[in-house]
Amino acid sequence: MKRSKPILVFFIQIFCIIVLAYILNKNALLLMNINIFFYVSSIYLLLWLLFFTIKGGFFDGIVYSFRKVGMSIFSKKAAVEWEDKPSPSEQVHMRLVSFFRFQALGLIIILIALLIIYYQ
Repeated sequence: MKRSKPILVFFIQIFCIIVLAYILNKNALLLMNINIFFYVSSIYLLLWLLFFTIKGGFFDGIVYSFRKVGMSIFSKKAAVEWEDKPSPSEQVHMRLVSFFRFQALGLIIILIALLIIYYQ
């Protein structure tokens, strides 16, 4: 059941892209589909890489330093509060990272298939 939601979103997204391409340009439907798939898959790819980087803990040290400096500059009362806040890698769930990975890679595969058809 958990795996069916990303697949459902994926197929709804493909349907919306095809309808949008048909509405925008009825003559060059394949080329418009390629363009829209490129933009949407690029957005998903960038979001996947961003969440993957955050989940890996790359920004944890930076956020910790900013919180510590902010605590020392602004308020001594918030000393306990900033240590209790979770780090960015704890806030991003693996389910979100895998969702964006599935969407990005699926759309890129479709994009490559459409490019092969276009250049044949």
